[in-house]
Amino acid sequence: KSLPSCRGISLHGTELGMPLKAALARGFTYSDCWADDARLVALNARSAAEKGATILTSTRCAALTPQAGEWQVGLENVHSGKPTQIRARTVVNAAGPWVRQLLDAQNLSDSETPAIRLVQGSHIIVPRLYPGEQAYILQQPDGRIVFTIPYEGKFTLIGTTETAYRGDPLKAQITAQEMDYLLSAANASFKKELHIADIVRTYSGVRPLFDDAHKEAKAVTRDYRLHEDESEGAWLLSVFGGKLTTYRKLAEQVTDRLGQRLEKVAPHWTGGEALPGGAWTGGLQAFTTTMQERWPKVEPELLARYARSYGSDLTEILEAEPGADYGEGICEAELRFLITREFARTAEDVLWRRSKLGLHLSEATQATIRAAMPHLVKELTGDDTDNSSRD
Repeated sequence: KSLPSCRGISLHGTELGMPLKAALARGFTYSDCWADDARLVALNARSAAEKGATILTSTRCAALTPQAGEWQVGLENVHSGKPTQIRARTVVNAAGPWVRQLLDAQNLSDSETPAIRLVQGSHIIVPRLYPGEQAYILQQPDGRIVFTIPYEGKFTLIGTTETAYRGDPLKAQITAQEMDYLLSAANASFKKELHIADIVRTYSGVRPLFDDAHKEAKAVTRDYRLHEDESEGAWLLSVFGGKLTTYRKLAEQVTDRLGQRLEKVAPHWTGGEALPGGAWTGGLQAFTTTMQERWPKVEPELLARYARSYGSDLTEILEAEPGADYGEGICEAELRFLITREFARTAEDVLWRRSKLGLHLSEATQATIRAAMPHLVKELTGDDTDNSSRD
């Protein structure tokens, strides 16, 4: 679908210019799209599972050995240490920042194997910086841009940074310099002054960029490279680089190559099929209003959250027995849905990996959820592994 075109605007005396410092006289507007990353990942996994995929969370590939034209794959649960052996005709190594590390560890790389460059991006979350639903792009003296984006109703998200990273991608954490950089970027443009004490939460991630030998991280390509290899007749496809906005087209290219290899070429279909919960038409507000009419006794704020998070799947939660009330609109039925339908196993999964509820709930409510999750997981899945370390 097309979006409104870019245009120049005057900032003085306008609603868009109101939060900004007077020195900023002109700007431009453009339109873009956004997605809740946590929901997008979970719904892709659900969609795959509904079509026959087996989803194994908290599982790493510990061994990858070619054998008689196939792969002997050793998997390991990272919490229990329980090993599993499977055989596979082909393997796609889409391990993100670990793509090269996996190949090196299994002696599957050579001089032709691409290199990966790890770049840390950090964000800060502060109380709502300005009214309205508009985001701002702030041009920086170093040639980069910083975004400020309305976030979860009550907050503003400010990011991102771009610094070279070495080490375990799981341990990426914002630095003092990154916090200063983002605060300075906002303070240079907005009337409202931000300080370290205003930061509600931070998060950091590591981008796995295809290394094209550029010196500066900001100049490194955001494109991706698919690398094929064959070891003793066993075929392996590795994905170097890529990003969220191109993930579906990347996946189409990967499955095309898989189909050619397995002689099972199929037409593309993901561009026209809704993800789970997306089986409704019209805007979100109209859908929410319809659902409110159907369930008039549900608090409007809670129903709006369900609609935004679960779409048409909210019926599975509302038609179930609510069960225990954990406070602040969190009931047992929602946790059961997240466990049975979205692979949640810990409170961290519920509060952050499937939602952003951690930003809104009190410590007391979060503690209640942490206490309840192990019992619900054991009841619903039979898994009594202690996953509390993930939190």
